[in-house]
Amino acid sequence: MHEDITPDFDLKNFKDEESPQARIHHSFEAFLGIWAVHGRNGSSAPDEAQTEMSGTEVYEWLEGEKFMIYRWNRTFGEAKHVGIGIFGFDEEQQGVTADFFDNLGYHRRYSASVVGTEMHLLGKSERARIFVDPNGSGMRILWESLKDSHVTGILCELSGQRTQ
Repeated sequence: MHEDITPDFDLKNFKDEESPQARIHHSFEAFLGIWAVHGRNGSSAPDEAQTEMSGTEVYEWLEGEKFMIYRWNRTFGEAKHVGIGIFGFDEEQQGVTADFFDNLGYHRRYSASVVGTEMHLLGKSERARIFVDPNGSGMRILWESLKDSHVTGILCELSGQRTQ
């Protein structure tokens, strides 16, 4: 049904002398901006399954451009899902990680990889694939639930348009 994703930050396209932060900087550029998103919760969503949702996704640099900040604000039914994420190079892990915090009280850590205009996030119980169209104006987002590293269902599917 869905292929497995192994996080592997693609460093092949960069000069050897570039720092990991510089490599990350180049990779995240396609995602920067404000996106208006809409879609639906999947059948595996813990609340409001199969409910339409809409909101915004914002990707921006933290001052100094070493870390990318991600903010989301989504409404579905009577509920809201609001949060913030921080992407950056983790010296200890020697890879890109993302820490997400939300209004539901969750803190999740993901291994992240970016190849071209496609980002993969892999956590203990879920994964995401985020695709930016080649022209940079559209985005598709797929969140899936995992158990023992296998996909068990769809949490949500969104599409978006860049507004800034």
